[in-house]
Amino acid sequence: MAAMPEFISLVGVRLTDIHAAFVDAFSEYEVPMDMPLERLQSMLTTRDYRPELSTACMIDGQMVGFVLVGGRIMGGALVAYDCATGVMRAFQQQKIGSQLLPVALARVQQAGAQRFVLEVLANNQAAQALYRKHGFVVTRTLHCYQTTVAVSPRTDAVPHRPEILAEIDEAAYNSFVPTWQNQLAAYQHMPEAYHVVGLLRGEMLAAYGVIHRDSGSILQMGVHPSQRTAAVFAELTQHLAVAVGTTALRIVNIEADSWLDQQFVASGWQNFVSQYEMEKRFA
Repeated sequence: MAAMPEFISLVGVRLTDIHAAFVDAFSEYEVPMDMPLERLQSMLTTRDYRPELSTACMIDGQMVGFVLVGGRIMGGALVAYDCATGVMRAFQQQKIGSQLLPVALARVQQAGAQRFVLEVLANNQAAQALYRKHGFVVTRTLHCYQTTVAVSPRTDAVPHRPEILAEIDEAAYNSFVPTWQNQLAAYQHMPEAYHVVGLLRGEMLAAYGVIHRDSGSILQMGVHPSQRTAAVFAELTQHLAVAVGTTALRIVNIEADSWLDQQFVASGWQNFVSQYEMEKRFA
């Protein structure tokens, strides 16, 4: 007789156990994922992972599925975010996900969350149907881009300007509200991992960017509404590449049809995947 699944919170669960399940679950994911233990730890840190809000499916003492959940206070209320949901390959097609999701939703609701936010690949219709069944609605379409640029070796010519982020209006500069994993809250957890670029026009901050020093992944690119030109976008792109000495740039979760989205298209960046942001409201 097959063992019945047990659903538990991830409080006290070792990161190494989460990592083993994560790597297996995403080993055949549409977007290839290189996720050593240290990178998973960084990802969970920047996304405000909360083990008490998270749920694992256990069978015979083994974690076979998980919903890793982040939590932030936004507008005075707790908001939950799906950092990652997965089921190990040997247990897929056994409706583990359809059993796991309602338990995970009940857990975050009981914790007082007013909203639960996630992203899902645009072509993953099965996951979208499951989320809709449990009350999620699509809030926007997101595009992910990558490009290669000609760049000189890394120099000190592009100063690190973390002070410019102190009072930045993220939505105004980005031309949309950044998604959970791209918010400056992520930067604030690991500021040492990022280089902050600022383009000044006199005393005015014309544009800024935040890029990961090792991966070349861009957290944010923001341009002041009065400075939105193709030339400023191109200058900011080049400064980001030079700052960390890379020729390969990547950015995720750009809101479709925003000014930034239009610039990536016009500049020839490759849209390597698209996603939907979905949300469920409890209140």
